[in-house]
Amino acid sequence: MTDALFFRQVDDVLAGKAARDLVLVLGDIPSVYLSLSVPCFKLIMTQQTLQKIITKHTLTVSIIKRLPVLLHSPVMVFKSASEPGAIVAMIDAKDKNGNTIIAIIHPDRRHKQHHVNLIVSVYGKNRTRWFIEQIEEERLLYADKEKTLQWSRSAQLQLPGEVTAARHGQIIKRRLHEVKDNEHPKPLTIHRKKGSDHENQ
Repeated sequence: MTDALFFRQVDDVLAGKAARDLVLVLGDIPSVYLSLSVPCFKLIMTQQTLQKIITKHTLTVSIIKRLPVLLHSPVMVFKSASEPGAIVAMIDAKDKNGNTIIAIIHPDRRHKQHHVNLIVSVYGKNRTRWFIEQIEEERLLYADKEKTLQWSRSAQLQLPGEVTAARHGQIIKRRLHEVKDNEHPKPLTIHRKKGSDHENQ
């Protein structure tokens, strides 16, 4: 139901039919982000952000409409290096130029009378090595190992050991508040995905 609402909202904004105060609702914040200490508020995007994505970034409308699904199961999630408290979700999709797409999310923001988790930008990252650098600089909050390995093979990049050390089919994560600037973070916690108990070690 939420996906259908978001589809319709995107179409209305692009057709100029949306009310001026409309915000686009992608739904409840997915459980992946709750596990990283992102609060349980709706995930939203303003019309201005959508227009910026359409006019300045090389994303197709079909990819934009898939954002609720893509953000539900990200490849990796990082702590932002430039925006305090923000997170960067790497999703399993590419822009028109073949660049891996990231979404910048500001958790726990006020929009009018409501607390929300606000998407402020979505775009293709044109420098693939940037993702490896985020891991090396200890900003990694979450990684789906299987998706991350698939991405690294397609990008022909070697992943740091903390990702490759996890068992196949597992995820690794740490909470947002455990990754602080100028401070060594706590070790990543490794969690098995459902159905992975009998996989090869």
